[in-house]
Amino acid sequence: WEYRHLVEKYAVLNPERIFLINDFPMDGFDNVISTVFAQHEASFLAGALAGWMTKSGKIGFIGGMDMPVIRSFQTGFNEGAKFSNPNIEILESFLSTPDESLSGFNNPALGFSTASRMYQNGADIIFGPAGLSGNGIIQAARRHQKYVIGVDADQDHMAQGYVLTSVMKRLDKAIISLLDRIYNKEKITGTYSFGLKENGVSLTPMTYTKKQIPVEIQEKIAQLRQEIIDGKIHVTNTLQINGETHSSR
Repeated sequence: WEYRHLVEKYAVLNPERIFLINDFPMDGFDNVISTVFAQHEASFLAGALAGWMTKSGKIGFIGGMDMPVIRSFQTGFNEGAKFSNPNIEILESFLSTPDESLSGFNNPALGFSTASRMYQNGADIIFGPAGLSGNGIIQAARRHQKYVIGVDADQDHMAQGYVLTSVMKRLDKAIISLLDRIYNKEKITGTYSFGLKENGVSLTPMTYTKKQIPVEIQEKIAQLRQEIIDGKIHVTNTLQINGETHSSR
């Protein structure tokens, strides 16, 4: 919200300039463009991959905070896992509540201990959208020699061979797309959504784990991606249901 207020203030003071705010819906200004990302779609692919790759039949989800955007990751992940493995068991934990501010996103030690308990309780793959706390989750995967799924950026290199994949938000793709439209003198304003179709979210190339993933599973993931793009598979967007994002443009 602090960033929103800053953009609102300076957009009004500088009407001749164009402002772009990432990962936050913002409408109502002629000179402000904002982006949101369909993390639930890429999370579905990560969940399906986990469902096909688990050997224990038990996987985990660790969120930095129990808040709507993290629930969006969780919903997509859970739906994907149950799509590929209907009998899968999914353990879950949140590192903080809204009352505890953003502490759950800045505690790698807590991420490590929470993930370690999940691995000890039988989970063999954990998805951890938890900010810096996710670094601790990744180190727990290395320590326990289990899989983890990274988030936001390509984190596969952080524990080579143990980060199964990462759910990426492609801010670079989104910004280039919008800047190109501005350069071509299109009048654009308001909120723009970037999902699998727009290459705004994706899984990584799985540089360090691709050889560990059977070819048929890789092909299934590619097929699921296309089916989501084509509208044949619908992934629940909890943010849209809760009215916290605006419709795609």
